[in-house]
Amino acid sequence: GKINPNLSLFQRVGNHIFAVGKTGGLAKTLEQFLENPEESVLFATSAILPLLEKILPFLKVIIFQKIPFEFSYYPLVKLRQTKFPNGFISYTVPKALLRLKQFLSRFASGKTFIFLDPRLLKREYRALVEELAAHGKLYL
Repeated sequence: GKINPNLSLFQRVGNHIFAVGKTGGLAKTLEQFLENPEESVLFATSAILPLLEKILPFLKVIIFQKIPFEFSYYPLVKLRQTKFPNGFISYTVPKALLRLKQFLSRFASGKTFIFLDPRLLKREYRALVEELAAHGKLYL
């Protein structure tokens, strides 16, 4: 989905602010960011993940608005969740943890991660938070 950040808050961080959906589509926004990445801030959705290797050398901080859980309303996810007493905690959370482990093991070197998802403060997500913290700088 589109994000709508208050871009003026980030003017002090970088001279150039780019947000997918606000300053253009994914390709245009990425192109603009890569013109001067050292002085830029980039806001993007999960659509940028396939292109992450291209921009990763320029990223210092990666901020996740939400943990990328699978949608419970997808028929296959819903079916798999029914096999557990608490399908979300027993199926969906471990699957998200696996995806994040794969992401962090591939991209975490020298990066700082900020997670804005308030659900991470709940006891049910302790394993997820511990795993994220094991990969370096983590802020909740």
